[in-house]
Amino acid sequence: MGKRKNPPDTLSGQSVPVAASSKSNTEKEKTATPIEWVVMDLGNGFSKILASGLTNPIRWRSVQGRMGHRSRLNQLPQDWTINWHGTYYVFGEQAYTECPDTLEDFPTTDRYLTDWYKRTFAFGLHKAFGLRISSNGQTPHAPQIIASIPAKEYSNSARKEAIEENLFGQYSIGTVLGTTLEVEVSEANLVLIPEGVGSYLYMVAQRHSAMEHGLWAVLDLGYLTGDVVFFRDGEYVTDSSDSDDKLGMITVAQRVAAAIRGQGGPDLPEPQIDAFIAELDPRVESPCVEISGVPYAIHDVYHQAMTELGDRAVTFLKKKCAGKNLKGILLTGGNATWQSYFIQPQTQKLPAVTVCIDGENGNILGAATMAQAS
Repeated sequence: MGKRKNPPDTLSGQSVPVAASSKSNTEKEKTATPIEWVVMDLGNGFSKILASGLTNPIRWRSVQGRMGHRSRLNQLPQDWTINWHGTYYVFGEQAYTECPDTLEDFPTTDRYLTDWYKRTFAFGLHKAFGLRISSNGQTPHAPQIIASIPAKEYSNSARKEAIEENLFGQYSIGTVLGTTLEVEVSEANLVLIPEGVGSYLYMVAQRHSAMEHGLWAVLDLGYLTGDVVFFRDGEYVTDSSDSDDKLGMITVAQRVAAAIRGQGGPDLPEPQIDAFIAELDPRVESPCVEISGVPYAIHDVYHQAMTELGDRAVTFLKKKCAGKNLKGILLTGGNATWQSYFIQPQTQKLPAVTVCIDGENGNILGAATMAQAS
């Protein structure tokens, strides 16, 4: 597919979607054919989707494995497996069981231009539609697709276009049931947004009307990066997005993993350590991690790593907010609630921090309001 010469900034001037209330729009909705849509947040730690026809978000660990030809006792799990170009791949935690020798994660920002990321994207389409819709030679589906990417990738027009070009094309996604889902992805139905935008839209939709006035910064602390975007009076501020690759929870996971090894524990990969950390409550005096029935004390290293992460996050915010009349800060991400304990005390000369109601799913819940309003 040819490259777009002047890709539009899909969020420029983007107001917070509101429900249509006029009589003409209501009558139109009664006769219109429902549009299929899916929103994706394919993060470095976890991936999440929400789609038309689904009640709740679906979440899985961002890992995949290629199936070989070894004997099996059971059929491959149909809801976690796709046939991609003639090879079966298993995704999420199920991959640890089905293909432990071929596991692939990709915790770098280079992932967005790889076939690994495109396979993850294809699996997201499978989770959204593959077990409910079979193409069987019919015209390929072209659902509305909204996917979030790191803010720094979004702000770089060349990188953003390269990510789009990687995802564009005709998808033929096979299942273990022998059915095939055909999906067409093009600039007509794919919209990329920076991390953090969805959480802002979600909070506004939850009647946090104060966020519709003045300048707000949204800080999304993910597994690999921390992302910041700005909204002024309910509209996305163009060219405001940025990322810092030292603000991800992977930095905490690496420190905790080293502490566990130092106590004679197993050498577990950071994504698995991150899953343990997500269950910790910093208000507990002596948090520990239990692996194979053996507890490992991590209190000191965990608190030190989280405090340092909070220091870096506040420094990053102060730099990005310099010279701006900021009204508020929205903190979001899977660990936003716990991270707030380490960030709040350090925000001198910055507005108060508001924690997203559902930091884990805020991005896709808010992006869903965009999809439903389109």
